[in-house]
Amino acid sequence: MRLLLPFVTLLLLLPSFPQAKSKGTKIDYYRVRLESVEVGDAPQGIIGNPENEEGFTTPRYQDSMIRIVFTFEPTHIDFFLTNEGDSNLKIIWDEALLVDGVSNISEGVFHRGVKLFYKNDAQVPSVVLKGSGISESIAVKSRVYYSSYLERWVFKNLLRDKDKLTQLKVLLPIETEGGRRDYLFVFSVRWENRKVEAEFDTGRWFYVSGK
Repeated sequence: MRLLLPFVTLLLLLPSFPQAKSKGTKIDYYRVRLESVEVGDAPQGIIGNPENEEGFTTPRYQDSMIRIVFTFEPTHIDFFLTNEGDSNLKIIWDEALLVDGVSNISEGVFHRGVKLFYKNDAQVPSVVLKGSGISESIAVKSRVYYSSYLERWVFKNLLRDKDKLTQLKVLLPIETEGGRRDYLFVFSVRWENRKVEAEFDTGRWFYVSGK
């Protein structure tokens, strides 16, 4: 009986903590829209919030230096950034931050390619050549941990707490030959009181279809 109990407990936990790629699961959907961008004395750019083919909002912004398109997933934020300027640019990861409307705490982030064991170490800036782009992803350092019980890394959801989460802010410092701009992207977040299809892969959740 003692041997059976741990096995039954593990089976009960499997739906909440899938180990391999899992499809067909439905989770809460949060609609995220870009409301404003603060860039110091720089001229204001263009903000848009179109929907993609899957029915998800893809917030975007463009000015004379960058064009950026965000995709908000339950556990992290993906984005594609294009260098629109006349010189190469650098993303200063060690000074990038995320603030949500529930905790209101500025939290450090790490980007794609950083090994999870070293997520709290210094990060080398990413260089984006003029006229080119970069596909990136950011997650909050404090919301990723290693579970000895599950024997894997666990990503806590960024989009959570239903209607309590109403805002997210992302600070992304960009440096060029002409100087530095600290982009503060301010997003509104709305829980839509519905569940959409999602996929679990390598410790993270991805929205699959909102239709």
